[in-house]
Amino acid sequence: MKATGKIMGVLRLRAVVFMVLFVAQVALAQTAFESKLKPGDKLLLTIGEEKAATFDLEIQPDGRIHLPRAGTVQVEGKTVTEAEELVVRAYRAVYRDPIVSLALKEAKRNVVLVTSIRGNLSEVEWRADLDLRTALVPGITTSDLDLYAVRVFRDQAMVAEVDLALLFAKDSTEWNGPLLPQDVVSIVPTPYVRVWITGNIGRPGQVKIEAGRTVQEAVGLAGGIVRMVSEQQLEESDFEIVVRRGAQEFVLPALQSAGDSPFIVLDGDSVSVQLSLVPVVVGGEVARPGRYYVSKDSGLPEAVAKAGGIRPTGTLKGALLVRSGAVRAFDIGPFGSGPLDSDLDAKPGDVVYVAVNQRAFTVLGRALRPGRYPMSDETAYRASDALAAAGGSHPQVSTDRRMVIVRFGEDGLPRLIKFNLDEFYKDGKAEANPLVLPGDTLVVAPKQEFSVSSVASILAGLFSLDRILRR
Repeated sequence: MKATGKIMGVLRLRAVVFMVLFVAQVALAQTAFESKLKPGDKLLLTIGEEKAATFDLEIQPDGRIHLPRAGTVQVEGKTVTEAEELVVRAYRAVYRDPIVSLALKEAKRNVVLVTSIRGNLSEVEWRADLDLRTALVPGITTSDLDLYAVRVFRDQAMVAEVDLALLFAKDSTEWNGPLLPQDVVSIVPTPYVRVWITGNIGRPGQVKIEAGRTVQEAVGLAGGIVRMVSEQQLEESDFEIVVRRGAQEFVLPALQSAGDSPFIVLDGDSVSVQLSLVPVVVGGEVARPGRYYVSKDSGLPEAVAKAGGIRPTGTLKGALLVRSGAVRAFDIGPFGSGPLDSDLDAKPGDVVYVAVNQRAFTVLGRALRPGRYPMSDETAYRASDALAAAGGSHPQVSTDRRMVIVRFGEDGLPRLIKFNLDEFYKDGKAEANPLVLPGDTLVVAPKQEFSVSSVASILAGLFSLDRILRR
């Protein structure tokens, strides 16, 4: 009896174990039955009952399976039950009452394929939170991340391409997934060139840039042009880029125009960002003396204009130019008695000094405001202008505007120009309104006949008046 009891106990234990294993097998089968099919899964197809034929099928990359004598069926994304219904429907076109069953023989693992920098292929077990950075970490074997790019392929199409260095940078905004099962991640070298950039640049030094990029893009990667020079904010167009390539040198604009051919940098190029302007110091009778930057071909007049122009007391006639240790007088105004100096192109280190305006004429005789009057560089003066500057003639001589201009020649002797301004006012006679030059003296309606012998007395009065006006 005891032996019989032991045997019954063993049988009951075995029965319990069998039931547990059966339930587990059913649960596993049910899970497999309800999972979604995907390319790479292996299926077992059974046709018939007593003399059943079995076939091993594999879901192709396009999601189809090839059925013997029944064509193809799309099963990707279907459960096993749904796929079996599709298979039965396909065989009904071949057999009257087909007996067909479909089972999952082997599910393909959910992995992501990753090629390392050295070209090795590895599988990364997929999970729902798998991102690109996590999948790549085992394959990163270099610190030169900026020499590589990452491409992600899904269903035989590239879905992303990212910069490897930017992907691992702090606060990166590069695409980082999520990855899906069967994604392929490939690390590929990106052709880069290295150039040295110096000069007026934000971050001087070596720059790595993709091959085929322009010199302006290389300058941008180096922090861009520093436009603040000597406390003056300049424009990017005021700079130029000098590229040295072996024995060759190329001078390029800092801003590339639409019609310009792109200048592509090569490995080993030396790039320098320089001012295309020339520094010129302007002093004397100008509104804002100081250092100014002007274009090479615009010359010294631009420097004076940037200094605010001349003051009323200044003149551009006989301005002084200090260049290379020599001092020269330049006439850079629009008017002048002598020929203009053509050598006005600005040179580095030029100093321009605008002198006090000594150009003037004097009005004497019966004018309302006799005196000495400065002559503007921009104005050509005639006798009528000189008389107007002195307030016009006295009312007593309004009908007698006989006048004399005293002008000294190069020999130092005075020359008299006599005329009647009324002939200009009434008849438009141009000869009756002559030019007044610097140093001339206009005598309005002299009381007596004017002659060379009387010049001495006139000049004596003129010099006395000049001393009074200069006090």
